[in-house]
Amino acid sequence: MVSHLRQAERFQTLLHAGEAASRAWLARQHGLTRARVTQLMSLLLLHPDILDYVRNLPVGTPGRLVTEKKLRTLTKLPASEQLARAARVRTGFTASRVA
Repeated sequence: MVSHLRQAERFQTLLHAGEAASRAWLARQHGLTRARVTQLMSLLLLHPDILDYVRNLPVGTPGRLVTEKKLRTLTKLPASEQLARAARVRTGFTASRVA
């Protein structure tokens, strides 16, 4: 999961720096579909506290505990709802983490 987030961050950096013309260009360069690039980039819409949580997952955290699909569903919610939902469904991510 962390690697997906890092890839999305690299893509964002390339786009902002003008080193990548578009998501379609990124897809071609990395052997992905445009849809997959968009899916990865959508992770960047997560609340900063959730992004921080994902970035700091311990090495060896089972992938089934924090899945990309579940995180992408959070991106469709307002930030405050993202945090509330994350606290309800993920042990270790509690409202106290969000101060």
